[in-house]
Amino acid sequence: MNETEGLVGKPKSVNIRGGQSQMGGDCGSKLQDYLEQSRSIRQKGTLEDSVRDAFLYFLREAFPRLQLAEPFELEKCVPALRVHGGFADALYGNLIFEFKRRLDDNARTDGKEQLKRYLLNQPRRDRYFGILTDGENLEVCALRDSELEEIDGLRLSVDCANKCKLWLDCYLRKATCADSQRCRLALRRAQPNFLV
Repeated sequence: MNETEGLVGKPKSVNIRGGQSQMGGDCGSKLQDYLEQSRSIRQKGTLEDSVRDAFLYFLREAFPRLQLAEPFELEKCVPALRVHGGFADALYGNLIFEFKRRLDDNARTDGKEQLKRYLLNQPRRDRYFGILTDGENLEVCALRDSELEEIDGLRLSVDCANKCKLWLDCYLRKATCADSQRCRLALRRAQPNFLV
């Protein structure tokens, strides 16, 4: 069992740390290797944990400085403060990740419902973002008037590796930002095409 594998239902931290997160080496080749592995995992019909583990491993490889920040917490218990709680697949700063094998309509509906519950149960829910992903498609959501709204998204692709690098870097850097409005403004300045 490698350090990114956690047992379902039991909290575990992954030592993926990082102050400044610059994608190390050739971002295109790291992304290509990851996408091939991710597609293979999803085609085999393996558990969502495998999708999560491969994605977090890719982040650690692609952004070596993640080794210096707070760890990702896996299967993090989100207590029921306002609505039914549960276990978030991964938590990093103000990012709550929900992983699915595929983002079809049913998985998307289920994943967004889970993210909404997790975000509603945060003490300062305006500071958090939810990311629904199958490891290749990433959909960023936030609460607005207690409703979940998709505010940004990205499909990882080798053809736009630099855009992917910037997009991921912006969210990873802002993950520990105390004020989500400041985060959104910083993301807009970094990349005006973001939907935030």
